Amino acid sequence: MSRSWIASLAVGSLLGFGINWAVAGADEPPNPLAGQAAAPDPAETETDAPPNFEQLAKWIRERKYEEAMARLESAIEKDPQNHALGMMYSYLIAGVSRDRSDEAFALIRDWATRGLENPSPKTSELMGIATAVDALVSRDTALTSEAKLALLAQLQAKLAGDDPRLESSRQTILSRKISILLDADHKDEALAELETMIAAAREERGGALPSFVRAVQAFQSLGGSSFPERVAELTDEAEVMTAEAVAKDQITLVEFQAYYMLRMNRVSALVRTDPEAAEPMLQELEAALEWAPLKLKQSSEAMLSSYTRTLRSLRARLESAKKINALLGTEAPEIDAEHFVASEPVTMEALRGKVVLIDFWAVWCGPCIATFPHLIEWQEKYADKGLVILGATQFYGYRWDDEAGRALRDEKGQVSPATELAMLEKFRESHSLRHGFFVTPEGSSYSNAYGVTGIPHVVLIDQQGKIQMVRIGSGDANARDLEGKIEELLGG
Repeated sequence: MSRSWIASLAVGSLLGFGINWAVAGADEPPNPLAGQAAAPDPAETETDAPPNFEQLAKWIRERKYEEAMARLESAIEKDPQNHALGMMYSYLIAGVSRDRSDEAFALIRDWATRGLENPSPKTSELMGIATAVDALVSRDTALTSEAKLALLAQLQAKLAGDDPRLESSRQTILSRKISILLDADHKDEALAELETMIAAAREERGGALPSFVRAVQAFQSLGGSSFPERVAELTDEAEVMTAEAVAKDQITLVEFQAYYMLRMNRVSALVRTDPEAAEPMLQELEAALEWAPLKLKQSSEAMLSSYTRTLRSLRARLESAKKINALLGTEAPEIDAEHFVASEPVTMEALRGKVVLIDFWAVWCGPCIATFPHLIEWQEKYADKGLVILGATQFYGYRWDDEAGRALRDEKGQVSPATELAMLEKFRESHSLRHGFFVTPEGSSYSNAYGVTGIPHVVLIDQQGKIQMVRIGSGDANARDLEGKIEELLGG
């Protein structure tokens, strides 16, 4: 395994594009060069000139995928050591993977296959090939776990070596491999890979602290639910190491970053689920930003300002979580609905004797959509046992586009309530949802009564109309918590 963890940070952000903008619900991939002067129309540029990110973004919007790939491959052939072209390659493939059409998926499969069959791909090509293979194994439901692992093994062989430009690709593929092993219940193999990652970080440059902390955080993210005791051991070790590092009279930026990031991630994970445990950790970080300027060997006002903004956001989330915790055991407020979709009008009184799940969501919210498979499953499993699921949303000025097969925002703001209600019906059908929605009136305080500051925000209410659980955000951990509480309230 290569030892160049820190050098890969800039490249690493690109390889997450396919996940990050999909979760955020954006209409196109983020542009690394946003804010620069607009690029000329690709049709007006020389056909043999290398493309840039602005041109790629335009091609992605226009679905000119093959034209974009041809231009990139030509540019890479002429300038094989151009690292920016490799990032563009990844950017393009991530953009195509956002397109859920069969045609786009066929291109991803073709590019991944061609890349793996290439006996001597260039470094810049390998970055794109890695993105294509990762997209293929994450999207192709027909592939078995063994087939996915075989593809990743082929790719890992091509990525082998110490070229720092490929380090993010190696780490991304290693993470995918571990996830597949865990999903296939090959825990021993997954743990071996995770431990190898930790061992490599310990060896890097005599045990560089930032590398070890990054490895521990990767272990937390990938193996936290499968190996909680080992994660706790490593986290405690990393916290002791970082505390010792920043106890010195003078510290480096990377030491402070390792100290801060380790604790910030832990606070962020606890803010919603255990605000009382998060409070002292957040106070420690707030105090650290007071003494950091006095101890840092290098000045970094921009970094400290960024950290300050993050902690302010965490503080706001923590105070919100405290308010939500105070709601537990209290009576749920009455439903405030202007319209119902695929549901008869209901009141909390009429729902007594039922377990009620209220899902605050929006059509533009990627994480909300990511929770739909769980909602569909729970509707099928528990509706006959007394569970009622209701989606709570509001009008956002969206209409349904039959040609695109999705909801689109009307830039002129001229969507009537009837049009938006029809869009919600179509949206519900397109996602095979079986529960109904209600739309709150403009200016309603209903979401505020539940402490909603971000969506998805899910509330579970028991048969007596009392609030029993609140979870914010998508993810398997929240889904497990909610399903466990549903089963408990329904009596197993």
